[in-house]
Amino acid sequence: MDELLNEFIVETNEQIEAVASQLVAFERTPSNFDTITAIYRLIHTIKGTCGFLDLNRLARLSHAAETLISRIRDDRVATPAAVSLILSTVDRIQSILEGLEKTGKEPVQDDSELIAALEGLATVTAPGEDPKAEAPASPEPASESSPAAKPAAAPAPNRDSASIRIAVGTVERLMRLVSELVLTRNQLSEISRHGNTGELALSMQRLSTITTDLQDGVMQVRMQPIDRLFSSLPRLVRDLSHELDKKIDLIVEGSDTNFDRQLVELLRTPLVHIIRNCADHGIEPAAERLAAGKSAVGRIRVSAAHEASHVTIEIADDGRGLDADKIRAKALSLGLASSADIATMTRDEIYNFIFAPGFSTARRVTQVSGRGLGMDIVRQTVESIGGRINMSSQPGIGSVFKLKLPLTLAITPALVVTSRGHRFAVPQNAVIEAVACQPDGSCRLDLMQNAPVLHLRDEILPVIDLASNFDPSAPPIQIDREQLVIVLRSGTATFAATVDTIADIQEIVVKPLGPSLAHIAGFAGNTILGDGSVVLILDIASLATTLGLSTSTNFSPKQRDDSAYVKEATRMIVFRAGPGPRKAVPLSQISRIENVATADIDQSGGAYVLKRGSSIIPLAACWDADFSTQVQWPVLIIGVGGEPMGLAVSEIIDVVDEPLNINIPASVPTVLGSTVLAGEATEIVDLAHYMQLTLPKAFQRGHARKFNILLVDDKQFFRDLLAPVISAAGYDVTSVASGAEALGLVERGHDFDAVISDIDMPGMTGYQLAQTLRADHAFGSRPIIAIDAYAGPTIAAAARKAGMTDVIGKFDRTALIDRLSAALEADTFGASSIEGSAMNGAAA
Repeated sequence: MDELLNEFIVETNEQIEAVASQLVAFERTPSNFDTITAIYRLIHTIKGTCGFLDLNRLARLSHAAETLISRIRDDRVATPAAVSLILSTVDRIQSILEGLEKTGKEPVQDDSELIAALEGLATVTAPGEDPKAEAPASPEPASESSPAAKPAAAPAPNRDSASIRIAVGTVERLMRLVSELVLTRNQLSEISRHGNTGELALSMQRLSTITTDLQDGVMQVRMQPIDRLFSSLPRLVRDLSHELDKKIDLIVEGSDTNFDRQLVELLRTPLVHIIRNCADHGIEPAAERLAAGKSAVGRIRVSAAHEASHVTIEIADDGRGLDADKIRAKALSLGLASSADIATMTRDEIYNFIFAPGFSTARRVTQVSGRGLGMDIVRQTVESIGGRINMSSQPGIGSVFKLKLPLTLAITPALVVTSRGHRFAVPQNAVIEAVACQPDGSCRLDLMQNAPVLHLRDEILPVIDLASNFDPSAPPIQIDREQLVIVLRSGTATFAATVDTIADIQEIVVKPLGPSLAHIAGFAGNTILGDGSVVLILDIASLATTLGLSTSTNFSPKQRDDSAYVKEATRMIVFRAGPGPRKAVPLSQISRIENVATADIDQSGGAYVLKRGSSIIPLAACWDADFSTQVQWPVLIIGVGGEPMGLAVSEIIDVVDEPLNINIPASVPTVLGSTVLAGEATEIVDLAHYMQLTLPKAFQRGHARKFNILLVDDKQFFRDLLAPVISAAGYDVTSVASGAEALGLVERGHDFDAVISDIDMPGMTGYQLAQTLRADHAFGSRPIIAIDAYAGPTIAAAARKAGMTDVIGKFDRTALIDRLSAALEADTFGASSIEGSAMNGAAA
């Protein structure tokens, strides 16, 4: 291919992209005469150059398009049909240019139908044109003296006279040379630190300065305005708007942000997938938007900005947001998580399922979306270039996708750390801080649920030991000695990694992993240090995944409009049980606390028991207890189905009233999770585990239970917490995770004497469940008790309005059992007591 033809292809590609973008802009604002004039000039330039190069097919197409654009320019009206037809012509021209670039010749194809359509809209004779010139036949090549025949006579728009074109291969070669120069500088720096610091040091300093300047210069050559990526978006949104029959506006911000040319090309497909999903799944039809009090026109905003050594691209829509219930149901049907796991997930964690392969909640597959492939491709592409994608959504408000991307893939600053003889490079942008831990200091390591955690100020962070993570034979981390850790962030996940030393901080040249290492998780590439050694670069997102952490964007939900809402404190009894962290249980689950003499503790059938006169009760311990080490032991007495059991502890520390927030989910069956109480890391003991272990029959069948209770709560944590308490009070309990499941049981004939329901549940709220049950005459006036973490008067008023009997704070076991008993007594027995009536029934 000769140089002139190659130059024409490059320039025409730029011009044709500009035509598409400006045409969409003119369709929205037809009063802008300058825009349509610029479009006309671009097409006219392309037509003239085609004639000069004897590209007859391109000349015929551009001539027909020019005629229609001339008519639009004169009439100053751009109908959707005309714009769509010209955009189809733009696509055809781009297809011809691709073939021209590959073979040096125009591909053979019949364009007569498209040309006839263009001429049909423009009419045979457009204003100011010679009728003979409108014939679809190939125009005669323009003479060299003709203005249209000289590309220079009609310069391309936005061309800077001070700029030059550089072949991509040349830029890449310069970049490779700079990378090698950086490596050489690092090696000389290593030598100068251990050798003569005289003239070598001065020369080294000058070399370093020159290398840095050259590196910056070459990097600027690689950079391009991200507008190259954004310029095709108006056309994309315009086509989606027509295809989906929705009104959508596109807002673009930060298009002058400079970005690595290689990344611009890699991000084109992910960006298209996200915008297609925003338009199809996010933006509502006009009628639905108006009914929701929104503007009939939906908005998609795309913005770019520099953040230190990163570029952040944000795509936001003001649509309906994601449907957490549909995503949850689809995840269950695909087996992506168990119902127990999903019940404990936050809304943002639920939303992350959309990035799973083949995941889609669409009821039908369209040409736009619905196959479940797009978001998976987005995530894979973004992570493959060292970036991160986070998303957040709020029902009825919209969704936001945030892409955090490296400014370049070539060179990045990093910390070189050591861990038991191994060296790793840690990208500096992922490092928050480095901290020295002391065994008894405010910053210290601890073991919780047999896993190391870091106490850092008021936070508890999971810890990964780099050496043992990559080498299973390495000894475990020692928490009783001084230890250096680095705190890392991946998306919104924060965690710590243990290291021995931070050996150096330097710019590294990122090289891809070889085939033998590419399958190993945890590494993003490798680099060569100044001493010539090869060091692996850590993949921080992969390490976070190893710890089971989510990197989703935190999205603040709308706050309840109730100034009286106060998150209810839970009264917890805090104690020690052998070595390890402190433990706690809600005080409401404990019948009483006794100090028991060691002489009253015995063994029977291989299990511990507590002697009480002529009777014995089972005894459990939260650790491998040796009761001979103390004269007496504190024992928590718990009722299980009318039978008592004891739980031995080492020491009662305190009773505290604090809101209970589980920070780290449980990884062992004896613990519900970990939290912070009174400033200390504390494990919440799962009493149900010990109840089932110690009194399995009583736990399963209960004692003297007459009433059937339906417990409804979408959180597995609260179902596990409350079911044993209600059982211990003498009731049969059936637990379900949603209002829909509860109604299903009632409709299938299951009879319940009372319902205890959470209020804030996805799908069907507790209010809606109560209203539905009250509408069923068979259910009648049976008690429906609401449980909620808030105790504001608005909740109580709303509950009464929905037909609920009472509202109880979660964890308030005494109030829950007392009011349940009173409600059942009033509903079933009038003035008689439950116990008395039960006895009468048994006697009968």
